Amino acid sequence: MVEEKRERYTCLCPVCGYEFYACKSIAQEAFGIEDAGHGSCPKCKTFHNLQLDEANKKMIVTPWDEYLKKLEERKQGVKNESNT
Repeated sequence: MVEEKRERYTCLCPVCGYEFYACKSIAQEAFGIEDAGHGSCPKCKTFHNLQLDEANKKMIVTPWDEYLKKLEERKQGVKNESNT
C-alpha cells in the first residue's frame, strides 16, 4: 500500500458530528481558492463544501445546500450594492 504524503486537514460534519479528514483539492492547492473543496461525510453521506482554514489546519465543513444559499446571498448583496 502506498503511504499518502499530502497534508490532511480535520473535518467535523455539522450534521452528524463525525470527524474525518480531507486533503486540499487541486484548486485549493494550485490556485489558492480556499472554498473550492467538496466531499461527503463518510458516516451520514451528507455532501459538503470544504473550505480550507490553513491557520487552524482544518476544513470548515458546510452542507452543500447551505453553501449554495450563502453564495446566492453574497451575489444578491453585490448586485444590490452596484445598483445604489
